Parts: sequence; C-alpha cells; structure tokens
Amino acid sequence: MTSTISNSGNITIDSPIILGLEDSDIIANAVNGKSGNINITTQGQIRELCSRSIW
Repeated sequence: MTSTISNSGNITIDSPIILGLEDSDIIANAVNGKSGNINITTQGQIRELCSRSIW
C-alpha cells in the first residue's frame, strides 16, 4: 500500500456580493496533507434563512 501526502490549494474569492444557496460550502481539504486557505473579500453576502453558513 502506498501512502501519498498531498496538500490542498488555496481558494481566493473577490466579489462585490456572494450568494449562498441551500448547503453551499467552500472547502479546501487535503486527505493527508495541509488544507488550503480560503480568502474571501466582499462587501456583502446574501444567504437563505435555512442556510447553515456561519457567516
């Protein structure tokens, strides 16, 4: 069995408005390595009331 370590890339979002619907997620996971960073620059967000987002 071979074990591979792989790092996740970074996610950068630069948008005036971000719209989150239902169970929308932004994820930067890695299986056996370091997960990536998520950088969001926005002036506002819109989400559904039932969204489980932590914004």
